[in-house]
Order: sequence, then structure tokens, then C-alpha cells
Amino acid sequence: MAKEKDIDNKSIIKAYPTKELFISILVRDITMKDAIGDLLDNSVDGALKLRSKKDYTGLNVNIKIDPQKDIFKIIDNCGGIPIAVARDYAFRFGRLENMKPTGHSVGVFGIGMKRALFRLGNKFSVESTAKNSYFKMEVDVDKWKISGEGKSAPDSWQFKFSDGWTENTKTDYPIDKRGTIITIKELHDDVKDAFDSDTEIASLIKELQHEHLYSIDKGLSVTVNGVKLVAPQLKLLASNDFKTATWENTDGPVKIKLYAGISEEEKYGPNGGWYIFCNNRLVIGPDQTKITGWGASKPVKIPEYHSQFYRFRGYAFL
Repeated sequence: MAKEKDIDNKSIIKAYPTKELFISILVRDITMKDAIGDLLDNSVDGALKLRSKKDYTGLNVNIKIDPQKDIFKIIDNCGGIPIAVARDYAFRFGRLENMKPTGHSVGVFGIGMKRALFRLGNKFSVESTAKNSYFKMEVDVDKWKISGEGKSAPDSWQFKFSDGWTENTKTDYPIDKRGTIITIKELHDDVKDAFDSDTEIASLIKELQHEHLYSIDKGLSVTVNGVKLVAPQLKLLASNDFKTATWENTDGPVKIKLYAGISEEEKYGPNGGWYIFCNNRLVIGPDQTKITGWGASKPVKIPEYHSQFYRFRGYAFL
């Protein structure tokens, strides 16, 4: 990209994108529910950093959607975003090659939070308290699109902390005060129209508790407009007559663990099949198709899924 002193150089051909074009491409293929799911992913990643042993008891994420008041808010107590991470990494559009990855993070490419913010509304703020830092940033997207005109491309793509930010404090912030508040205002019309429906809110709840079945099972409390998300426990029965089948392969970049067995007694339902988790987020399941082997003929013959298998549970963790 051109340096600031090169802007008027007649030999420079400007090829960097406009913000309007970039934002339109960024949000084109993401649904409203996926955008909210991306924000929840960030909270789950915070919980993972805070609790490496994956016991999330006491951690919570509260999602509030009020189209009548034109506001969306997600509040968590999952450790917060350190200001150094916010300044250099978290709000970049993409992940730098030298950025240290979060082990087993849900997010990979570094665009989830940003595209979600732009997808949902015209104004957003992010306020976060971490161990020894605090910041708040507020962005008016329409003003940001035209900001920095006449400056070099890198300078015109910056955000700015609001007054009052702190870092490297001598005294750590209390654990119960560490977390992040994301507020989005001036919601886009399609967002307001969609979430003005109880049916759409119910659909969002169903989708989020499905995708984050693992984290909820490990104690993370998630609410949407006061409704607490619930998920079936990841348990398999064992006795002297039968045991859980297990297999794992930890060689190579992708670690795999498989568990297969029988669930606790329940009324007949649609929960039988395989559940496939990638970095602890459910990506497929309960699956009852050839994707997970049902009806295969080679190398061994496996029957098609049938209602008699409704208590079968298979869990694949990648």
C-alpha cells in the first residue's frame, strides 16, 4: 500500500478498496443469526482462555435484542479483551500471520466479530475490562466510511479508543468485573423486522443452543432475552454388560477423539445419531445419514438409521 508521502506521487496507482465495497462484501453472505453466533463465539473463546480445564461454571453470556428500542446487546463475564489485543489484533480485518493463535479457538480467520458488528447495525460500541486494562470504543459506521479521506489507506482504516482507557494497571481488576459489553444501535431494517418476531427469537435460541451444546454442557450460562439456553448432557451409559467404544488419533495437526454408546433412558425422540464437534462447536448433528456412515456398504456394512437406534449417541471431537 502507498505510504502517506506517496499519495500525490503520479506514479502510484491506487488499488485499495473503498470501505463501502469492503463492508458490503464482508457481510454479504452472513445471516443475522450467524452474526449473533459469531459474537457468542468470541465469548466462548474468552471462556476457554479463562478456564483451560473447560469448566465454565459461573461464566455467563446475556444476549438482549430489542427491535422496538433499536438496540442489541451482548454482555459476558468471560475475562475481557486485553487492550493490547484490541489495539493490535482484535479489530483488524483478518488474522496476522504472526498472531499467536488461541488453542482450540472457535474463531480462525479474524473476521467474525467485525462482520457481525457491521451486519447488525449502523452504530456499535465495545467496552471491555481485562485483568489489567480497560477500554471503550464507539463507532458510527456511516461516519467511519468517509473518515480519513486524503490520508494513506492504513491511517484511514483505524478506529480509536474513547477517553478513559487504561492499561498495565498496578492493581488487577476484580475477576467478577472482567468481561465485555457489545452494544449495537440503529439496527438495520431487516434485523429489526426479523427479531420483532417471537418465532425468529425462538429459532435463534434453538440454533445457538445447538451449536454451543458442548460449552453449555460444561457450565456456560447463555440467555437470550431472559430465556436460558439448555442442551442435552453429553453422557453415555456404561455397565458390566456394555461399555462406551472409544478411539483417538492425536498424531498430526488435527486431533480426533471418537465416543460411541447409548444415552440414558428417554422417550423416543430425534436425538439419536452422530454429533461432530470442531473445536468444541457442534458443526453436524445429530446426523443420521451417510455423512457419518449410516447405510454404508464398504468397508463394512452398516444399516441405515432407524428409529430403533434413537438412543445411540456418537460423539466426534476434532
